Amino acid sequence: MLLTAPWVLPVSSPPLPLGAVLLEGERIIAVGPERQFQDYRGARVSLTDQILLPGLVNAHAHLEFPKREGLPRNSFTQWVKALMGCEPSQPAIFQENIRQLLLGGTTTLANHMGIGAQHPPETDQPPAEAAPLHLTPLRTVFFLEVLGSAEDRARASLVAAHEMQRTLQDAGIAAWITPHSLYAVHPNILEKLIPVSTHFLESLEEEQWWRAGTGPLAEYVRERDGVGAYGNTPLPTNIIVHGNYLNPAEMDLLRKQNVSVIHCPGSHRFFGHRPFPLQELTKRGINVALGTDSLASNDEISMLRELALARITWPDLAAQDLVTMATQNGAKALRMETEIGSLSPGKKADLIAVPCDASVTDPYEMVLRAKQVSWMMINGKICILHCVIL
Repeated sequence: MLLTAPWVLPVSSPPLPLGAVLLEGERIIAVGPERQFQDYRGARVSLTDQILLPGLVNAHAHLEFPKREGLPRNSFTQWVKALMGCEPSQPAIFQENIRQLLLGGTTTLANHMGIGAQHPPETDQPPAEAAPLHLTPLRTVFFLEVLGSAEDRARASLVAAHEMQRTLQDAGIAAWITPHSLYAVHPNILEKLIPVSTHFLESLEEEQWWRAGTGPLAEYVRERDGVGAYGNTPLPTNIIVHGNYLNPAEMDLLRKQNVSVIHCPGSHRFFGHRPFPLQELTKRGINVALGTDSLASNDEISMLRELALARITWPDLAAQDLVTMATQNGAKALRMETEIGSLSPGKKADLIAVPCDASVTDPYEMVLRAKQVSWMMINGKICILHCVIL
């Protein structure tokens, strides 16, 4: 199959006006100017007035949380307490969340699920939280988050996480076990884990806990029988989510450990955190990717909206750099850069298209203005055609 469009954005190479992408099955075979394929006699899809680019990588989301009105925004600890009392999403809510993800450009999803002792599956089927994702075209990786400030709760969570991981893997779903955060897991259990994707220094209250063992979050951890092992625990070794309150020494350590940082613009705005240290991170060569987080701390879970919010925050940053954060950088964070993240020969055929203004001079800027995708393909199969999910 040959895909053609007025603009093709490989991301890993310069934009192609009147470009084309040649596919074979689930893989990209070649990318280049449309004239390069003039002798091609196979099936063609002409995406008129569209910009074609790699599918977006949502490197951090929590689909288990439904949208809740009235959650506190001025205290992270009070928000956590309120969230603890919320019921998990029902399957119908999951389906709507998935619809938002797809129309918002997500083709690869890193879904994070907090694991309580109540979570062990009773059958050999994927748990309710995973089943809707398993049945969609989304390329999904699960991060099963161990929780428990008290040692007994953390141990039960770890056991449940291992059971769920086996069930998911038996169903063909990639799943990793990781601590939710350093404050939410007892140190004796934390040392048994290899952090993969971990919340770290998301809020001012977590910074107070981490640096001095004080503040509302520290009190809450102690109330839940935690020991407050602050400031002396190694940083995560793969992905840090948020990192809003990192200091220069911690950033230097992240660079040495080749850690990626996931920024969630909508969630950041929800809480009114201090400015995210993007320039300080990128100056050190740290990989920064984007995620939507959850509807408990975001109004939408559209990656296109996250890009639009990022453009508001950094109006002087090149549009291509922002799109790269949502594609190549996300793939790198998830250790999937050889499979997704750019339009390159050999990679998976995960592509999206957004409307193109005829007067456009920077196609990347047009991507940042898009509200939803008009066409989508995942793994070589078309799943959105003119904003209709197939």
